[in-house]
Amino acid sequence: MIRRLLLTVSLILALPAAAAAQTNPVPPLVTTAAASSITTNAATITGTVDPNGAATTYEIQYGTSSAYGLRSSPRNAGSGGDPVAISVRLTGLTQNTIYHYRLVATNAAGVRSSADRSLRTQATPAPLVTIGPAGPIFARAATVTGTVNPRGNPTRYRFEFGRGTSLNLRTAYVDAGDGTVALPVARTLTLRPSQTYSYRLVAVSAAGTARSAVRRFRTAGECATRHPAKLSIARASTAGDFIDVLAPITSRASGRPLVDYHAAGQHTRFTVPINTASGWIRFRRSVTSAQARLGTGILTIAYAGDSDTRAQSVRLRAARNKARLDLSRPQIVDGRIQASGTISSSARGVVRLQLSYQLHCASRLLELRGSIADGRWSIDEPLSPQTLAEIGARIGAVHSYTLFTGYLPARMRGEMRAFQVLP
Repeated sequence: MIRRLLLTVSLILALPAAAAAQTNPVPPLVTTAAASSITTNAATITGTVDPNGAATTYEIQYGTSSAYGLRSSPRNAGSGGDPVAISVRLTGLTQNTIYHYRLVATNAAGVRSSADRSLRTQATPAPLVTIGPAGPIFARAATVTGTVNPRGNPTRYRFEFGRGTSLNLRTAYVDAGDGTVALPVARTLTLRPSQTYSYRLVAVSAAGTARSAVRRFRTAGECATRHPAKLSIARASTAGDFIDVLAPITSRASGRPLVDYHAAGQHTRFTVPINTASGWIRFRRSVTSAQARLGTGILTIAYAGDSDTRAQSVRLRAARNKARLDLSRPQIVDGRIQASGTISSSARGVVRLQLSYQLHCASRLLELRGSIADGRWSIDEPLSPQTLAEIGARIGAVHSYTLFTGYLPARMRGEMRAFQVLP
């Protein structure tokens, strides 16, 4: 009986203390750690909040000074009696800037703040550039190369160059985009013969300017201009024991071109004069009886060139029937070579378009093809960046030679047309 009485008294005495604990909670406890996962515009703040048994919320206060001014949205830490780990991602920060921050927790007993801490956001990375080799290199032009990595920021680049060790000349800026991988870049420079040049690559973004190492090269010596031969075959007909040929050629040409007529397993070879007054090669020459019976063969005219004109060789079928090849002047438009025309409806195969130009001391010849269909043909092909660069650095004109080499089943002869494409 006495024990029950004592237990009852003890419980009565404990009730006010429990009530006091519920009505008078303790303020929360907070701690913060160093910021982590810091980028140019964000950072993660971690720490702990001990609610001390009362419903508690928390937030991160932050700003560019210890006055803060910014805060994260409130979050719930619960009402437990043990520390709770928290993590808040701050976004929308400014790159390369110092921010102050603290953890603030609130419950019914009051507000507790952690000590002031600070972080610095990362700086936006400047572009990365590497300088590449120069080439091809000519007397008056060279192509310089490199790579640009914008590293996520809108970036422009240019090449700086000059004679000797100078870098006083500059190309125009070109947009490199805002990617994150190295972009190959190249520009063709207009230069002087037999000179040493220095060059480097420069890229600019809001994050800064990047300059590559300096490289050097020497331009080639000057080369004398040699004019195109403009050799084509307007007519290569067969009639009885003869072949009858009319071949335009520049009036600058000299010497005696070599002619080879191959038919019936036999070669008939001879040289012919050039009529420089009219700019023609014209001849009527007898062939062997076996070649005459066949009535068609392959005609080759080889001009060796001279000090003023470039060598050229043309080859097509000689036969009695005309191909009636017709076209307007080929054009280079927006980096594409375009040509079209008509031909005999009996013709089959392709029409070939050759572009001829001089690059430094060497001749260049590019050939493209257009299929024949129902008496028509066309060519519309992009020129490679290298070809366009070479044409830009050429010496003299760009000429075109359009040819149909012939069609044996129809005993149809080949025909050619020559035009100047660029002066």
